[in-house]
Amino acid sequence: MQSAAWLLMIAVAEIARDAYGFFSFSDIAGTYYPYAIRMASGMAAYRDFFIEYPPLFVPLLAAIGKPVSPSDFLVRFAALMVVFMLAAGVITTLTAFDGRSSLRPYAVAAVFSALVLALGPIAANRYDAVVAFALALALLFTMREDWELAGIALGVGFALKITPAMLLPLVLMLAPVRRAVRALVGFSVAALVPFVWVVLLGGQSGARLAEMIGYHLARPLEIESVLATGLWVGRIAGPKLTVATNSGSQVIVSGPAVTIASVSTFVLLAALALTFALVWRRRSTILAEPRLIALASLATMLGSLVGSKVLSPQYFVWIIPATALVALDRKVLGVILAIALLMTHALFPANYLAFAYDQLAGPILLVIARNLLVVGAFALSLWYLWSLPEVGQHAAQHMSASRP
Repeated sequence: MQSAAWLLMIAVAEIARDAYGFFSFSDIAGTYYPYAIRMASGMAAYRDFFIEYPPLFVPLLAAIGKPVSPSDFLVRFAALMVVFMLAAGVITTLTAFDGRSSLRPYAVAAVFSALVLALGPIAANRYDAVVAFALALALLFTMREDWELAGIALGVGFALKITPAMLLPLVLMLAPVRRAVRALVGFSVAALVPFVWVVLLGGQSGARLAEMIGYHLARPLEIESVLATGLWVGRIAGPKLTVATNSGSQVIVSGPAVTIASVSTFVLLAALALTFALVWRRRSTILAEPRLIALASLATMLGSLVGSKVLSPQYFVWIIPATALVALDRKVLGVILAIALLMTHALFPANYLAFAYDQLAGPILLVIARNLLVVGAFALSLWYLWSLPEVGQHAAQHMSASRP
């Protein structure tokens, strides 16, 4: 099913090549390829040149093979990302096998494929498909109570793109104490070994690794972020916003944007703290019903999207596994997120320049509506967590529902 979705995207891109290209605004040729060229010449990432990504991006880049040309590298990298999305879909489908419904896994697979199609080719043009794969593995292990493996999967995700670490508190809250400690050790080893490897390269490796971390911490307010929505609402009736390119993305340059970026960390921590508090409140209920772990994970990821000063289209790739697992039980939430992904696809790549630089009303309203949907989805996921019954009531409801 997902292969059919990818083939359809390729066919549409071929037909509408002028307005909509499969590789439009891809990071592969412009960003990843120069890194690959340097590595092929014998240079080591971090030691010999700065690289903006965490350490496990380097072996991923090496796995593509020696770059022959930008176009050849583009196709090979995109093909590998499609493979990772296919693998993430398989893992998510396996996670859905819970012994209750023989049709549920296939329905989850269909939803996963539909979400990939809704978001469009962005998953093939960044390396976030690998992050989605790591998150899918973490969901599989967590929902099967393989806590140690879940910690390792999240550690690998951290060394790929930092943000998967946001799910670690869920594992530590839900696992028994001794296994939570082992999960934390597994996370720490998987997360830190790649960083230690970089430091051991010598030269400027340690300094450039610290520079990479500072690079991301200092990023300004990105134009698509939920926190920037108010500025775009003001733009509808006011003057154009000043947009510049910084850290490889488009950002808003203004006093209010600087203020919003400076408080974004507190907003993010508040969103995650509220989510974790609700999970802790119904910890026993969630453990009694493993499907609810996917809901808790999705709420956490949505909280990170709402509270972050940076929100790029590829970040929505991360939520596809959890959304596919939740959508069948929480249909309204699933529909809201599917529409949000579809709106992201409508913006990127075809209307991105009209939004960022021309600042036309249509694309601006599209982003505002998409961001409001993301906020609504986060609020709804919190409501679902708040509304969970106590474990005794939950067991009684489950027994009643399972009677013929």
